[in-house]
Amino acid sequence: METLDALGEGPHTLADVEAALPNIPIDDLIKRIILLAAVRVVRPAIAPEQRSVAAPRCAALNAYILSLSGGSGAVLASPVLGAGVEVSPLERALLATFTAGRRSVEECAEEIVRVCPGELRGRSAQDVAALLHADQLPFFRAMGLAGN
Repeated sequence: METLDALGEGPHTLADVEAALPNIPIDDLIKRIILLAAVRVVRPAIAPEQRSVAAPRCAALNAYILSLSGGSGAVLASPVLGAGVEVSPLERALLATFTAGRRSVEECAEEIVRVCPGELRGRSAQDVAALLHADQLPFFRAMGLAGN
């Protein structure tokens, strides 16, 4: 889709997208972006100045939420989106280990076995942790939910 190619990686203003796609009328462009947002392909983001203020507050809140016991999912605060992001129990285990400074796939697998073994559904914790690291961690980093 031409709109997706123009967006590329990272946050962009509507003006940036409009400039990258001059042949698409603005009304049509807005409809496309709304559709992409509805299916969570793109998300709105707040200004960088606001992110720097929100980041430490979101990190503190998220650390507290992730420290709570239980193997259920959670809603974490994204300083990039300025909104909550729902995470599954497996994603929560990944982020809990990552936030605690335990960054390896093995440590994530141990956390999964400890807090939400029922989510494995016959899969190995090691395989699930590796998939989470490969597939989900880049998105969580982009949303400001996991540091580098």
